[in-house]
Amino acid sequence: MSLATATLSGTIKKNAEQRTTPNGNAVTNLMMNITKYDGRTKEEKSYPVKVTLWGDSYTEMLPKLTQGTRIVVTGRLQIDQFADRNGKNVKLLAIEASKLNFMNDLTKVSSAVDTGNYDEAVSSSGSEVDAFDNQEIPF
Repeated sequence: MSLATATLSGTIKKNAEQRTTPNGNAVTNLMMNITKYDGRTKEEKSYPVKVTLWGDSYTEMLPKLTQGTRIVVTGRLQIDQFADRNGKNVKLLAIEASKLNFMNDLTKVSSAVDTGNYDEAVSSSGSEVDAFDNQEIPF
């Protein structure tokens, strides 16, 4: 079952591992935790998410994809269903990522956008971001 494209942020729970398929395609897998505040119980709950990254472009990132690193991934959201060792049916949130960023890279962008310095935001991230000066709100 596949859902629409989604962006998730969280912390890497298990170091990334890379392998090669029989066809020669590189695939990188990691587990991350996302947290959600539960208003009823007044506490944060943590949910595991399996992240799959296809292609050789993630090989250089592999040493940085370690436990505790905060990341943001964008991709196709899925729910994987399987039976565990005890035969119990398990559902696991999974994302086939098309884009991965490190949280500290985004902090530079958001601080540049908050100050209204669009040029600094573009140069620090290498990509364009939407940035409006507080006085130029279009509505």
